[in-house]
Amino acid sequence: MSVSFRHNAQILCTTHTSARVYIVTLANPFDPLPQDKSEDLNDAERRDPIVPGNKSKILLYFGFVIIAVCTVLDSVLFLSLGYRYARSVWLPADPAKLETPSTYINFDLLYRNGTKTNHRFPPIHGLPRALAQVSAAEPDKVYPQWPVSFMAAYGTVPYNDRRLLVEPEISTFVQFRALDYGMENCSLALRIPEYGSDAMEIARIGSTIDVWSLAVHSKVDLQTLSHRTLPRRVAKVGSFTPRYDTTEQLQGFACESGTYHAFLLACPQGARKEDCWVDVTSTKEKPIGLYLVQHQTI
Repeated sequence: MSVSFRHNAQILCTTHTSARVYIVTLANPFDPLPQDKSEDLNDAERRDPIVPGNKSKILLYFGFVIIAVCTVLDSVLFLSLGYRYARSVWLPADPAKLETPSTYINFDLLYRNGTKTNHRFPPIHGLPRALAQVSAAEPDKVYPQWPVSFMAAYGTVPYNDRRLLVEPEISTFVQFRALDYGMENCSLALRIPEYGSDAMEIARIGSTIDVWSLAVHSKVDLQTLSHRTLPRRVAKVGSFTPRYDTTEQLQGFACESGTYHAFLLACPQGARKEDCWVDVTSTKEKPIGLYLVQHQTI
């Protein structure tokens, strides 16, 4: 018997006795698959073009989009915060000009159809929220507030004196705020008590002084008030001639709840000091001197 090896891993066996030839074929593990199976795999790939690599690309794409959107939103928020901070530092808001919420919530809805209440209330009196002098001779001078004070156990307390001083060169600024709802017809009043009253210190009275309304919509800062910074005059609303034991009241005007109203008391144009000089100081928390009268409107 003879054995020979061939390249295709076939073993040829021959025997001399039987003259027969046996061919044994050994399978090669590295032989390619049959042609028909390869064609089946190619057909499957063509039917399903999405491969595992494409899924990773889709996830990366959506991740990039999410990161980009978050970056844009963070940039907008950062710029907005920076703008607000810069504005608060370089252009600070004036607290006096901030809107004060009304305590009479939805009262306008209740009375908007002209509903009237059956109750009648007497007029109420409001003392000035601010009162100060300005000088035409010194237009930039700011008069100090509450220059006289006393020492108490808990510190220095200023006297709540309300001085009305009017001379040819000096005028008095006064500001009120109408608060009560439904009491929105106001008038300015001046009361001088009888001679010798301890409610007012009277230095001089008897002269006629003019009253001008001023263009204000918020609280005026007395720390910066001077003749130069005085609000613009709007119109002359009347005149006072202070006399002992006399109350004078000017014509009424509309005063919506929560609004500010300011006036300037000054000498008539061209008046001399002998003709125009009023100096009185109210020392009590009473409707003495200048005050605001509010009448019921609902």
